[in-house]
Amino acid sequence: ALPLRRIAEPKQGHSHARNAAVAAARGSLLVWTDDDVLVGPDWLSAYVRAAAAHPAAGYFGGPIRPWFPHTPPGWVTRHLHRIGHSWALLDHGPECRRLRPDEAVFGANTAFRTSVVRRYPYNPTLGRVKDKLTSGDDSEVVARAAADGEFGVWVPDAPVDHYIPPARLTLGYL
Repeated sequence: ALPLRRIAEPKQGHSHARNAAVAAARGSLLVWTDDDVLVGPDWLSAYVRAAAAHPAAGYFGGPIRPWFPHTPPGWVTRHLHRIGHSWALLDHGPECRRLRPDEAVFGANTAFRTSVVRRYPYNPTLGRVKDKLTSGDDSEVVARAAADGEFGVWVPDAPVDHYIPPARLTLGYL
């Protein structure tokens, strides 16, 4: 029974789409994910609980675990802790807590208070457009918000599984 509605944005790009969603949002919390993740049944509830428990927090992030369609090459498994950021994998531990300034959150599993993301819109020169895999639009919003005193909270009970296709399991992709 979620009040979902479709928002059309004629300008191509991840940041344009997110800014259109922000402008149309009616709620106080915007929760973001990607089309190549699986969320658990308690995912939204975990963010709602975290937002209620941390009313001063401006943004939230949760774990992004790998979802491989088959067993990845051994070198991927051995070095996942070093290269996982290339696939937006993230794990800041099992405790719900305030994020340190050096701890990132990624757009595949984040939430923002609507008031915060309205003050810091997504930069349309960053983010994905068509086949261009540029990212950084979410971290740039977090950086601007944090520079003004906003802080984030880690929500470990809101994990998502991020699909990593075989074409991205290559040194060439990395």
